Amino acid sequence: MHDVCTARAHNQALVAPHSSISSMSTTTTPGMKSENVVVAVGDGLEVRSHDGGGGCILVATKAFAKGAIVLQESPLITFKAKSPEDFIQKFSTCADEIKDKILDMGHRVFQDIDKGLKEDGAKLANEYDLDADQVVIALDVRHTNAFSFGTNGDASLFWCACKANHSW
Repeated sequence: MHDVCTARAHNQALVAPHSSISSMSTTTTPGMKSENVVVAVGDGLEVRSHDGGGGCILVATKAFAKGAIVLQESPLITFKAKSPEDFIQKFSTCADEIKDKILDMGHRVFQDIDKGLKEDGAKLANEYDLDADQVVIALDVRHTNAFSFGTNGDASLFWCACKANHSW
């Protein structure tokens, strides 16, 4: 599955299914959120750390024509939107690189995460033999960064597209 953001009037974006464009590559390193980072993610886009906290943002480094393809990426993970259990089951089988990218999206202070989410995370961590703190962070990322498309009940996490939500 791939998704495309298309530039429209008034700096709006449209996300729609589309075929693969292989020119975009992303790289990250664990701990990216705490470093002063600039990562080029395609022609005219960069992911940058944000001085105000809250993680990284997506920045356009050039003007895009109306209707131009701005961003396309495959999801890091796709899961049943209403099932934390499905998300953690799939998270538990992800490659370490994917887990790192998902965990890298977590920027809330641990104490600020809902007590119920922490309890659910501890239970799921035990069930899947995972680190409880990482499961809680992953669940919080799922809650704050997931995109849902269509009516099939699935949601996905995208490493780049989620940063557009935090950009200006």
